Amino acid sequence: MIILATIKKVQNKAVEFSNNSFFLSLREAFIALLPYFVIAALITLIKTVLLNLSLLDENHLLISTLSFGSEVISQLFPAAVVISFSYFLSKNLGVNTIVGSILALTNFSIHAQYIQKAPEHFILMPDSASVYSLIIPAISCYLLKLFIGLCRPIFSEMPSISLFLRKHLLLITPFTLSFLSLFLLMPIIDLVGHEFSSFLLPKFESAANTSQMLWRMWIIHGLWFFGIHGDNAFHVFVNASILGNDIVPGLNNKNFYDVFVLLGGTGCFWGLILAVLIRRVKSHEQAIIKISLPFTLFNFCEIIIFALPIILNPIYLIPFFLAPTFNFLLSYQLLTAEVFTVSSVEMSWMTPIFFNAWLLSENTMLVLYQVLLIVCNTLIYYPFVKLSQEKYSPYTAVDKLERTLGISSQIDQDNENIFIKHQQKNKSSLKALNNVLTDLANSDLELHYQPQINLKNNQIYGYEALLRLRKADGKLYGPYFLDILNDHKLGHIVDNWVIDQVAIDLQYWNTQKFYPNISLNLNPNILYKRHNIDNICAKFADFSEQVKLEVVESSYLEKTDIVIEHLSLLAAQGIQTAIDDFGTGYSSLSMLGTLPIEIAKLDRQFLQGCETQSGKILYRHITTLFHQLGYTVIAEGIETKAELDWVNSLNIEVAQGWLYSAAIPREEVLLYQKHWKSTNSNPSA
Repeated sequence: MIILATIKKVQNKAVEFSNNSFFLSLREAFIALLPYFVIAALITLIKTVLLNLSLLDENHLLISTLSFGSEVISQLFPAAVVISFSYFLSKNLGVNTIVGSILALTNFSIHAQYIQKAPEHFILMPDSASVYSLIIPAISCYLLKLFIGLCRPIFSEMPSISLFLRKHLLLITPFTLSFLSLFLLMPIIDLVGHEFSSFLLPKFESAANTSQMLWRMWIIHGLWFFGIHGDNAFHVFVNASILGNDIVPGLNNKNFYDVFVLLGGTGCFWGLILAVLIRRVKSHEQAIIKISLPFTLFNFCEIIIFALPIILNPIYLIPFFLAPTFNFLLSYQLLTAEVFTVSSVEMSWMTPIFFNAWLLSENTMLVLYQVLLIVCNTLIYYPFVKLSQEKYSPYTAVDKLERTLGISSQIDQDNENIFIKHQQKNKSSLKALNNVLTDLANSDLELHYQPQINLKNNQIYGYEALLRLRKADGKLYGPYFLDILNDHKLGHIVDNWVIDQVAIDLQYWNTQKFYPNISLNLNPNILYKRHNIDNICAKFADFSEQVKLEVVESSYLEKTDIVIEHLSLLAAQGIQTAIDDFGTGYSSLSMLGTLPIEIAKLDRQFLQGCETQSGKILYRHITTLFHQLGYTVIAEGIETKAELDWVNSLNIEVAQGWLYSAAIPREEVLLYQKHWKSTNSNPSA
């Protein structure tokens, strides 16, 4: 019970770690590098098979090409880690990802001595530099974020500087300060590392061979756990010749380590693989295990370490160390007791299990012993795999309720229903997303513009930009895809396109000496991020007085202080904001008096409620409230003359709807404007 309680505490800490920007970025970075690891393992595997089976010799062109490719991948590995990690850490810290990656790679190349000057050229030193492949990017990105925060107030107080220039000055100065800071910090970090290695290295070198190998195993596993290539990093400080020493007479350290300890690579991953497969639960672990199987056969461990991941994953910390330690100690005891007879042979670390045992002893007893070790490793990993899968299962709460209340039969049924609905919902959601993305890829997005009429002077007040999708058959569809994209956090893609397209259309109209007011709808989240506001101001710098943003009312209810600040920035640039579709969301009347907004749009659904007396009373009082607060009111969805007469009776300033026109393409807007101006008559009159 104590052990299980300890495991659960470790697991809870893991959840906290997973929410941290650093650990989240680390996991994202190594998953993104998965294709890199797979191709590296694949090249080495193909080369080894071709040579070991004597299908080709060392001089063959294919072998030379594979060797060159493998060497390039190995040399660039630390740089790939730096770029990937710094990119995702920058993203999660909210700083420019390109600038963060360039800063990290530059600092890494200099301070980790990844690039060194030779007499006539530069050379890469990946082995010694890999120790810093996470340290330097982390320091660089956090420094960049720190200095951006310190510099922002300085440039925000310089209103005479353009938004574009201010934005880039805000990156140049922190970049420079972060770059220079590393020259002060790295000597301290190097000194600490040197003192640490100076303290440990003499103790390591003076220890007995068995102790050296045990400590070597623990250190290498510790380095791997922190995302550093353990074997390469360790032998930067300790000569690899110790692997040639005998751990018992006739068996050198290398063969002992490969045959008796690792069993599937660092961490004894055959035990982990079997534990996951025995569970037979569809999970992230199972997916990664299936991908890694052909590589684990030849003791490649990178895919599991980086993609599962093992690195900085406290859930698997204990078995990652415990399994190889168990194998080491038990095997050493049996070998010193001469239970097994082994011979001195040379073999590659990639030699598969069972086959390497046979080569070492030509005895099935050693093969069976490997089977026993794998079974023990599976038992070590199994409770951690089980707890990991249950911890992140959506049904854990249901299982806990069942145990607490003892209503297993009903809960079992409900649990099954939840599972089925969850699967169906996920499948349906992914299918819908796939259909939408396919539609968008095979169709053309267009903006159409619906006129808004000023009821006081019967002139055109402006136009609202509305999304349309023209499919390959020429048919036009409304934005049915927006909700699905927003559900999957992809709405910003369309928002950015809308912003760009409105700017293009305004430029087009300006060349025609036509300067309409344009309203555009954006995702509510647009108001929460400063960089979105800066982007909008930059895009419409030449048309700011012509642009109005329409954002649904729910966006104003969260992060109110930030929203008010950003609305004020937009207003300072001449860009007004309107409350869109008022009456359809979670209206908060208290916000109407505090927001720097002067326009409110009443949704057609609100107007349809006026078919009843109570609906009319509500519509009238909401309109009166807006007017008393100084808002300009736009009534949406006017389709009949009766609706227009009702809106007019309430002194509403602007009307919009099919009674006047459906949304029309850009090329027809100017014609509509001229026609309306020439007739200057209300079609409802």
